[in-house]
Amino acid sequence: MSEPTSDDNSTTNHENTPASGSASSASSHSDCRSSTSSGSGELPSDPDECRHLGHIEAIPFGHNCNVRIIRRARVAYDEDNWFVMNWNFYGPKVDICYRIPGPKNTWIARISSRANEEELLRIVGHHSSQEQKRWDRVHYITSESHMGEDAVSFIIECVKRTATGRLFHKATGPEKIPALQQRMGFQVIEV
Repeated sequence: MSEPTSDDNSTTNHENTPASGSASSASSHSDCRSSTSSGSGELPSDPDECRHLGHIEAIPFGHNCNVRIIRRARVAYDEDNWFVMNWNFYGPKVDICYRIPGPKNTWIARISSRANEEELLRIVGHHSSQEQKRWDRVHYITSESHMGEDAVSFIIECVKRTATGRLFHKATGPEKIPALQQRMGFQVIEV
C-alpha cells in the first residue's frame, strides 16, 4: 500500500457534498479556488478565503437530519486526548463527518448524541458498496469535551475480515492516532 500524499488528502470527490436536494457546493468550491492569488486551483491555506463554505457545510445530509458531511476534516491530538475537527473554522464543530478519500469506506466524525451516532451509521452504510456492507466496521472512539462542547469522536474503518458485517467499538487513546493516521491517511494536527 502506498503512503498517502498531500494530493490524496485533499479531495475533489463529490461523495462528500450535501444531498442533491440541498445547495450545491461544487460552485462554491470553484469560487474558493478562483479566489487564490496563484490561480492554480489549489484550496487556499487562509480559512478567511473560504468563509462562505461554513454556511454550505451547515447543511445536513438529508431532510430531518442533524449530521453534516463536511468538505475536509482532521484529527487533533495531544498526550491526553484526541478529537475530530472541521478544517474550516467557520463551519460546524459537532455532528460532522468526513469520508477519507480512497477505496475503503473510512470516515472520521464528531457526534454529540446517540441519535446522531445512529444517523452517522446510516450515512456510512449509504456510502458503502455492496461488498463493503458485508465487511466488519471498527469504530475507534473517544469521549471528549473541547471548547465547551461534549462530543464523541470516531474514526471508522471498514475491514475485510468476515462476511458478517460485525461492528466493533474500541476506546482509543491519543497514542494510537499516528499509527491509525499512517494506515488510513487522514490529516492530523498536534495541539
